[in-house]
Amino acid sequence: MDEKVLKSLLEEILKDMRDIKNDIEKIKGEISVLKGGIGDVQNTCENMDRHIGFVENVYTQVKRPLEFIKGKFEYFSKNTDMNVRPSLPDVERTHKLIL
Repeated sequence: MDEKVLKSLLEEILKDMRDIKNDIEKIKGEISVLKGGIGDVQNTCENMDRHIGFVENVYTQVKRPLEFIKGKFEYFSKNTDMNVRPSLPDVERTHKLIL
């Protein structure tokens, strides 16, 4: 190969390397943005987890009184046996905090 061809190939390789370097810099910037957003997502998930726990706790606290009231309404509206009380379902945790 002559010198012109080698020089042309070298320039093309250098251009490709600059392009790759620019792409890597863009990717680093995007990763930095994503890292910053992870903290926000984690805080949001923790807040949601606390809220779900609160709702489950409230439901557990009011489940039995609601069953009692429901049984009374059914008794007076249908004249059913007072000892038969259909119950409300138990709450099971439906999620796990992933982060």
